[in-house]
Amino acid sequence: MRAVTSSRLSLVLPSLPDSQADRSRFFQQVQACASEAGTGLALLCKMLSRADRKALPVADRQALVLYLLTGKLQVAPPVAALRAIADNLQPTADEYWLCADPVHLHPDLDHLLLFSGESFTPTPDQAEKLVGELNRLFADDALEFIVGAPEHWYLRCPHAPDVSFAALAKVRGQNILPFMPAGKDAAKWRRYLNEIQMQMTASQVNQQRAESGMAEINSVWCWGGGQLPQPGSSQFQRVYTRQAFTEGLSRHLHVELAAVPDSAAECRAAGRAGLIEFADTPEQDDPQAMLRFLLWLEQAYLLPLWADLKQGQLDELVIYFAGKRFCLPRKALRRWWRRSRPLHELAG
Repeated sequence: MRAVTSSRLSLVLPSLPDSQADRSRFFQQVQACASEAGTGLALLCKMLSRADRKALPVADRQALVLYLLTGKLQVAPPVAALRAIADNLQPTADEYWLCADPVHLHPDLDHLLLFSGESFTPTPDQAEKLVGELNRLFADDALEFIVGAPEHWYLRCPHAPDVSFAALAKVRGQNILPFMPAGKDAAKWRRYLNEIQMQMTASQVNQQRAESGMAEINSVWCWGGGQLPQPGSSQFQRVYTRQAFTEGLSRHLHVELAAVPDSAAECRAAGRAGLIEFADTPEQDDPQAMLRFLLWLEQAYLLPLWADLKQGQLDELVIYFAGKRFCLPRKALRRWWRRSRPLHELAG
């Protein structure tokens, strides 16, 4: 018989469509896929039905992680400065950093569609060449482009611009026009983006990529700007993640880091509070992908964690999902009168 321990574990599940109506419709599709496959999500639905539910104060993934680790609400967290730490760069508190990630802009009728990801990531050598060309172009503007990783570029600015930027995740696959920089300095930054696109399109790097049948890396997308926050303490002793922003924030807060384990058995720790952040599914609007993740989650995590709650080896399980906080303390297991509700009602 295992010794009785106490601990708390929090799970951050993949992101979902933004609106409540879209989420409800999405989970109806997930349940339809589950019925067709002859599978179910009985344990997940039972756990969420018995949990204490509360709406989250933020919807954005990075804003949620920042809130959980620091207790601070920030609608537009300084993603660039914190992610740069994970890329082994050293931003300082008085510098303003932007993510300036390489992207492919594809003309479609009268607008441009933005694409990014593995197929649109330059090689390390290509990244260094393209960034070197951009630094020569903007030398007089005191803008410095920096490569943190082939898919992670940064822009260090002499001061904070009076402009807002849309997160890359919201623009991917979309017409960029509604997401262009807005604010007092918007005209200047739109000009910067036009100059960047012209320079990168003309680059020998992209000529070589085109000759090889590869998509051009013909622009960058600026987002996640801000200055490095002051370090502080966290309610979590260990964070499990493969996300660069969360890794950088954890390192900034001096929180112990580990990769997301394959099962709950690898993250049990007596008397400790742990946070596990699962990566987003490749396509956030793909119900089949979400179903595969949730079925895996039930087997690898929820079954053993449900048993740990019953046996007193886990004091509390918290699941952050679909814009809600589902808190499952040990006493919640006895709420037999709460019937199990379908997923689209719980998460929609």
